[in-house]
Amino acid sequence: MPSKLKENKATVAAFILDWISSIIPTFVGIFVAFITALLFWRCFCRDDKKNRVHSSEDLTTRDICKIAFNKPVHCFISLDCNYPCYIARPKPRFQDVDSDGIHMAKLCGLSFIALFLTFLIDFYRYWVWRHYHPSTDEYCHCTLSKKHQRYIPYHLMGMHHTMLFGDEPCADGYVCTNRNLEHIMIFHLDEHKPQQRYSAIRKSEKLEDTIYIGFHQTSPANSSSIAHSDFRPSSEGKLAPGIYFARSKAGTEYKANQHGAYIAAEVHMGRVKEVTDENLNDFKNPNSSPSDAVYLNHENEDKDEFCVKDASQIKKWVIVVDQQYDTRPKKLGLINEFDDTRMGCDYIYC
Repeated sequence: MPSKLKENKATVAAFILDWISSIIPTFVGIFVAFITALLFWRCFCRDDKKNRVHSSEDLTTRDICKIAFNKPVHCFISLDCNYPCYIARPKPRFQDVDSDGIHMAKLCGLSFIALFLTFLIDFYRYWVWRHYHPSTDEYCHCTLSKKHQRYIPYHLMGMHHTMLFGDEPCADGYVCTNRNLEHIMIFHLDEHKPQQRYSAIRKSEKLEDTIYIGFHQTSPANSSSIAHSDFRPSSEGKLAPGIYFARSKAGTEYKANQHGAYIAAEVHMGRVKEVTDENLNDFKNPNSSPSDAVYLNHENEDKDEFCVKDASQIKKWVIVVDQQYDTRPKKLGLINEFDDTRMGCDYIYC
């Protein structure tokens, strides 16, 4: 005996509409809230409603009552039937349908398991990428400093780009004006300097509002400690006691005492004293004017460095732990996440 569900096209169409609408109840709720707020504003929050000349096109109280007591709208709002353009059917919709209809309903119900699993997978991918932490960080994620923006997996760094379409460095290269820390670390090579020397920057910006991008290198263990607390000024240094930065990631190689983790930070410079190797001793004179930071203009500008005296001058940062110390990307398979699809040949990709 043929299924009545298959013979009755109206029943099939209604069933499909209900099944599709059940996937997006959240969007329906947002839509209902928006329409309700719009009607409320139109009727009660118009400042000029007393002085306006009403036209036939205005929304009246009678029109609102018609909408409010409309049967399809009742079903739409109650999610009994999420499509407001047809008259509601009786709730026992499959009372005259044989077992095929029940099987179809069960099959549609099982599909929600796949939807839920898809949601869990998407959430897991988001958490792994956005809230990534290296294998060297064994602290609880909830104790991260508010200044800490994120850890970046090492394989996203500029040196690891394949130079293929979609996996290339920033097209603007050394003239890029994007000061986003993630952009700088991911889409630029180690030699990239996001800004000019400080002497050029201070001429074009307010002294007290100057934010400078600095790079710092330390050990993976120290970087984890920084991520969960803050920088700690050194007790001594070439320029002064404080926290030292270079103008590029490569520039940290000349100055770092410990290696393995790179930090890019936004630093509020405050009152800056610029020095050179020649007048460095004059700066250390105790009678010199006070400053919040010291900037050393080296003969080779690639080796410029600056020192800030207080950790509060560092506003935020991102951290990358070097490949030899961080085993997590390989363990999670992240290093192959963006690989091109192989077409059966080592030299042809899709």
